[in-house]
Amino acid sequence: MVTTFFTVIFIGKMLDMTPPITIYDSHFSVKETIDRIEHTLRERGVTVFARIDHCRGARQAGLDMQEEELLIFGNPEIGTNLMLENPAIGIELPLKILAWSDKSCTKVAHHKLESLTEEYGIRQSEAVISNMAASLRTIVTSAISKPITTREESL
Repeated sequence: MVTTFFTVIFIGKMLDMTPPITIYDSHFSVKETIDRIEHTLRERGVTVFARIDHCRGARQAGLDMQEEELLIFGNPEIGTNLMLENPAIGIELPLKILAWSDKSCTKVAHHKLESLTEEYGIRQSEAVISNMAASLRTIVTSAISKPITTREESL
């Protein structure tokens, strides 16, 4: 009975829920989009912890899927301070950006970070999350919309 009750509530929430993510269109391939975002993150001194190629993993399992890559990144100092306010927010950290191949273009998505303040009761660091959200939007939009110049090209 408890399992049935939980399932009904869970499915009900799934049906009512709009995922708290922001989605962008990129005219670059999935690989180039993630390359550009990774480059922009590293330029800003953000730690890139991992890059996961879901398509490669699918192929290794004998399956076929569209191109899809996940970038995991963050700033340990900022993340630690958020987790000191509420340890449960650690499930959301480090941050992630996902890019996948769609019929017409590459899609890029990340969580809407503003929703974290309400979900985790973050009050002391609300401005920090707001700044993180603005920075994340800037990083993605700049990476997918402008040429990236390397040091060698700018000399």
